[in-house]
Formats: sequence, structure tokens, C-alpha cells
Amino acid sequence: MSDKEIDILIIDDDPDLGIMVSHVLKYAGYSIKYIPVADHVADVINATHPRLVLMDMLLSGVDGRDICRDLRNRDYTKDLNIIMMSANPDAGPSCIGAGANEFISKPFDIKPFLETVKHHLYTC
Repeated sequence: MSDKEIDILIIDDDPDLGIMVSHVLKYAGYSIKYIPVADHVADVINATHPRLVLMDMLLSGVDGRDICRDLRNRDYTKDLNIIMMSANPDAGPSCIGAGANEFISKPFDIKPFLETVKHHLYTC
């Protein structure tokens, strides 16, 4: 792990989506770190100090909502901007209830996605 600060931490167990989102965000000028597993998320956050976490709701055997709740209960991550994503369009209320700042339904259009990311990086 690097101690370099980043703009966005992406957590998604679908490597195709994770890599695609990484490229889109890098092209938009953001510094990112992509991790395909939910192991040691708090440690990665502590090492990289992201301004935003973009996380899938369901991660290979782990519920992203549980990770979100855990992050909200830690002093150094309680105010972190978290956007959760899911292919289940009805998952939004449960993600927001777990502490996410925003929910994005997959698949998503790039332009509104980038606008949402920008909003949470610069105005929240």
C-alpha cells in the first residue's frame, strides 16, 4: 500500500467494471486507487486518505452496507463521502440507510456519473 493521497477509492469485485470506472475517472483527472476486494478497507483508507469512496453494494461474500456502517463508526472515516452502487435499482434506500451519501444504479451513464462524483468531491 502506498501512503500517497488519492481522490477516489474504488471497491468493486467485478474487475471489468472496476477497471472501466478507474479509466473513466483517471481520464477525468482524478487520482484513484482500485481494489477488487473488501479486505482491510479501513487500512487502505487510512493509508491513501481518499476524499471519496465508490463502492459496490455486494462484494464477494461481503455486504458493502456493512462496510459503510463500519466506516461511519470510525472517527477518521465517519465524515468520508461514500457513494454505493448496485445492479439492483431498489437498493438505494438500504445503502443510504447504511450511511452512504449517494446511490448509483448500475449500469449508469458516464456523464451523470461524473457529475455525481464531482458533486461529492467538491460540494459535499
